[in-house]
Amino acid sequence: MASARLLLLSAALLFHYFAACAPLPSRDSCLDVSPAERQRCDVSSIRVRQTNRGRRRGGATMDPVFEVEVENGCCCAVSRVVLVSEGFASSVPVDPRLFRREEGGGGYLVADGREIPSSGSLTFRYAWDRAFFMYPASLESNCSALAKQREAISVDEN
Repeated sequence: MASARLLLLSAALLFHYFAACAPLPSRDSCLDVSPAERQRCDVSSIRVRQTNRGRRRGGATMDPVFEVEVENGCCCAVSRVVLVSEGFASSVPVDPRLFRREEGGGGYLVADGREIPSSGSLTFRYAWDRAFFMYPASLESNCSALAKQREAISVDEN
């Protein structure tokens, strides 16, 4: 059981590592995507990158500070992005408008549930003795704004 869980976790980590290396779509390339394709924004569209920013100065602990960037690789805006991070803790406060435990304990809500635009990102920091593995669990996509922009362009061309 433990080896199967470790294998699943390793596969998820590799998937998100390679997904983070793929280029983000440009705004213009998103306009050429069909409505059906735009609707397929899913958790693989979200990239989570962590960077060790070094040791925190002062305070009771000297834990490393980690900067987390949550980036939207979907052609549409996304909202209600939820990350999973088992055992997450921080020795410094994390702004709850940026990253907070969801009621019911299912994961951590990013950006207070607000929209993250296409190719946009949000950054927060935490400090602990190690980095916590984080991966996207769910999101809602909002392709209506992109559809309106595409319609406006087609009207202008006619």
